Amino acid sequence: MPEQEINFALEGDVVRDKVKEIKENVLKLIQDKEDVQLVLDLKKVSVLDVFGIGLIFACYNSLKQKNGRLKLINVSDELKKLFDMLELDKYLELA
Repeated sequence: MPEQEINFALEGDVVRDKVKEIKENVLKLIQDKEDVQLVLDLKKVSVLDVFGIGLIFACYNSLKQKNGRLKLINVSDELKKLFDMLELDKYLELA
């Protein structure tokens, strides 16, 4: 179980034009941390494209290297279906 939990809310369109900035902000939060759980809140996400999915997996990989975990909360049914269809739910904790 991770020692620390960090919450980060994604909002609006998580797409190509916005992913770089979001990724920089998220990675700053976890860069020097070990054994942390990052909780990404997707409640206000309206669009998630392939670059947004890439962002989620960049976070997942960064955390995994540091014995951390990624949890996605407030995942819409539509996104759950997408993650299931792509078999990404095998790697991601969805709530």
